[in-house]
Amino acid sequence: MNKEIKIVGHPCGSGKTTKMIENFKEDRKYLVILPLLSEVTRVIEGSKDIEFVQPNENDNKHVTKTSSLESQLLLGSNIATTHEMYERLVPMVKAGLLDDYDIIIGEVPNVVKSITSKSRTSIQEFYVDAGYMDVDVGTGLVRPTHKWRQNQDQVSETLSPKILKYAETGCLYLQDGEMFIWDLPQCILPAGRSVAVMTSTAEGSMLLSYLRKLGLRFEVSNDNHPKPGIFAKNSRLKDANWIANTTRGTNDYIHCSHFIYLYNQSINHVVARWLGNSSRAFNDAYALTKLIQWVWRFKVRRGEPIILYLPSPRMRRLFEKWLYGGGVIGHSSNHCFERSEVDVNRSTQKLLFTSM
Repeated sequence: MNKEIKIVGHPCGSGKTTKMIENFKEDRKYLVILPLLSEVTRVIEGSKDIEFVQPNENDNKHVTKTSSLESQLLLGSNIATTHEMYERLVPMVKAGLLDDYDIIIGEVPNVVKSITSKSRTSIQEFYVDAGYMDVDVGTGLVRPTHKWRQNQDQVSETLSPKILKYAETGCLYLQDGEMFIWDLPQCILPAGRSVAVMTSTAEGSMLLSYLRKLGLRFEVSNDNHPKPGIFAKNSRLKDANWIANTTRGTNDYIHCSHFIYLYNQSINHVVARWLGNSSRAFNDAYALTKLIQWVWRFKVRRGEPIILYLPSPRMRRLFEKWLYGGGVIGHSSNHCFERSEVDVNRSTQKLLFTSM
């Protein structure tokens, strides 16, 4: 539990995955956790000198990804998998199967998310008083009772199967008596021989607040070598890709040059309270982190032209402050640009960036 978690910052598009693959060593065992299956495939195919496998269902001997993962850990294989496997790793962490593994997490994991909300009266009357759920007074940890497990089919129209599913992970909490919050299994990050999180923006993520809440030691370092790029024009909405504002960790949209960010990003206020950080500075850093991750899915990753349209005055202000080196996320933005010129059309809030 005294292990220091390494959080390594690299500029967006600077080749985090490529550098990771190049630095694999034959005398170490790796568990690499990535946001997307396409990135898992990339690691497996790119690591020519060091063999990697991924957990698969129905791979002859194993009918679930969980049993496949456990078998691979017992064999001491190098493993690449996705973020969805966190909860399945818990019993394997507790059994010590990861003790001699170097764990590398590509992109900051979603450490906290709101699941659903119910009225205080409903939770107390139908869940707690009826004997289906226990809530720890100190921590808010939610535990389903044997009664709920035994009668889940009969009460599914009254009691949420979704709440039961998350409560069974041992990672569900009740915040403010009405909001159910899931957190990353707390045994994952201190596990293994070493843990490194590779990201482009750490300070604005929920990860650091989460680590502070748990009292875990961590170190943030940044690769400040810039990768310059330029931004440009000429596209049509009829060919647009509609992309979720949470998109990250993918190169699927690297061909896109024009993009519109319509979201005024903010952290869920209940989640912020659970993390113990409801400050405006954290909310702004969180918003900027999400925006930067989104922007670097596109042509700028290849140093090619892009045009960004930011209708939200707040998001525009945060991005400009970051671009000019104001540093709302704890460090200067010039790790991504050596020198930037910005042509601003104030009436349309459209920014054409040129990096030189």
